[in-house]
Amino acid sequence: MDPETLFAKLTQGKVQPRKAKYLAIVHEICKQRFSVKATDWTVASIGRESEARGGIGANGLRLPRSEAYRGLIAAWKEYADAAHPAAKRKVTAGADDWILAIDNVASRQLVFCLQSELAAALDEVKLLKKLLPNKGVIKVLVEPAGPTPGEAASVPVTAAAERACKRFVDGPISSPARAAEVGFKLKKDGDLAMASTGEVILERAALELLRAAARVG
Repeated sequence: MDPETLFAKLTQGKVQPRKAKYLAIVHEICKQRFSVKATDWTVASIGRESEARGGIGANGLRLPRSEAYRGLIAAWKEYADAAHPAAKRKVTAGADDWILAIDNVASRQLVFCLQSELAAALDEVKLLKKLLPNKGVIKVLVEPAGPTPGEAASVPVTAAAERACKRFVDGPISSPARAAEVGFKLKKDGDLAMASTGEVILERAALELLRAAARVG
């Protein structure tokens, strides 16, 4: 099927306005390339030009649902190869030629999809490198061990951590007597220490965080 007939078929009937617009942009790009005997009919190249005109980009063209666009491009390429045999001999392998050479349609669509996902992931990495200072090195600021005087304790707590905190707060450190039962001692300054040696196990600030976490639910 020649590209003009295929384009008419793809845009007839109930076609979404955006899809019709994108098809028209791809069709016009291909028509212009044909008129100047261009040899580059790769999805990557046409996608970049399409995106620059407000149409579908290269990543979008590689998606399985974009078979219509790729079919239109392939029709124009075949039409150009037949009309301009001399130009055809000058064609060099494009970035996507190896994918287009896959005979199985399902496999070809899967490879296009995977390539699109890879390209999107690489774009995200490039964007992160631009946004992050120090060549992508992230500096993590460590907060003080306990709240400053007059500052409320605040910690992110998961459900499992909340249950663990409740068991500890309602058990060993619920009172000096309970602490003594397990070999602990609640000191006057609020620290938790070993009853036998006096070694501080948890400072008061850490205990306050545990009590706060136990009250999250």
